[in-house]
Amino acid sequence: MHGPVVDDDTRRDRAAERLSDYIKATVATAPPLTVEQRARLATLLNGGAADGTS
Repeated sequence: MHGPVVDDDTRRDRAAERLSDYIKATVATAPPLTVEQRARLATLLNGGAADGTS
């Protein structure tokens, strides 16, 4: 027998929570980011390309 059916919204929410936890842990142990690094990461999180070609 298979487990419970998980809809797309639930999978998306779980993935976002895991990503959030990972980002928090990484930022907590990393040296401060430059303005450019923050902008590049924000672009990625908003669905753009890492190289700024979005």
